[in-house]
Amino acid sequence: MAAKTPQTTAPTAPLKKGRVARARSSPEVAQEDGAALGTDDTNDAPRRVTGVALINLIRKKLLDKGLSERHISDRMGITSIYWNSLTNGNRRISSLPKEKLQHLAEFLEVPLIQVYVLAEHFTSEDFVVYKDLPADLERMIDFMRSDPKWLALAPSKKEWDDMPSRTKVLVATLYEQISHKSFLKATKIEIPAD
Repeated sequence: MAAKTPQTTAPTAPLKKGRVARARSSPEVAQEDGAALGTDDTNDAPRRVTGVALINLIRKKLLDKGLSERHISDRMGITSIYWNSLTNGNRRISSLPKEKLQHLAEFLEVPLIQVYVLAEHFTSEDFVVYKDLPADLERMIDFMRSDPKWLALAPSKKEWDDMPSRTKVLVATLYEQISHKSFLKATKIEIPAD
């Protein structure tokens, strides 16, 4: 009979209890270690997380107060899964309704407008006044065509050019409402009769 040798196992690391938020010192550091980047499910290519400055500020505040990320999702009235989808780039934090962003502003003790800016809700175009309806409509359709959610639904150049002005304004108004962007706010809309 062969002698049996005792089997040994390597010591295991103790299990962590609960998740602790980890703050990054800046978006650049976060991008270096992958925290500001999600992955594209189709090809594992990194993608930029919109509003990463706000997410990092929230994480820093949670860490400073010794709170878990569950605290912020509960405070905002969203699930932890939804919070994770915001932090990994599957959803845009700037698309949250005003009352949820207001909860973030109260938690961070900053003005609501600062939360909107950090969430990248605004672009530089939001601070420019355009007074030309055709130019505003062209800006809107270009933006719509660059929006991944609307790319397949946006009219082609030929369809857009052939569309009556009233229909273009209707499309722009509906897209403004859904995307929470403003393209026609500074334009006096005088719809020409087609």
